[in-house]
Amino acid sequence: MHRCGIESEIRVFLAHDIVVSEMDFCVVLGNLIDNALKNVKNANEKSIVITLFERGCYLIVNIKNTTEGLIVANYWFYRYGI
Repeated sequence: MHRCGIESEIRVFLAHDIVVSEMDFCVVLGNLIDNALKNVKNANEKSIVITLFERGCYLIVNIKNTTEGLIVANYWFYRYGI
């Protein structure tokens, strides 16, 4: 992302292995990142922050990106599947 002039930060706080299908997780995460990249291209200051953490039995994927405003997408995955 730095090659495109986009500041990025990735934070991962996981105490357990992800039990969701790797394929499903990659598809969802890739789609979220793609959406953030499309939205950030119109911003003056380009920034994307991706945070993954656990809350109880859920995996939280939080993506923040700059645009005309701030878009926040939260996705919760139950530890035993989507």
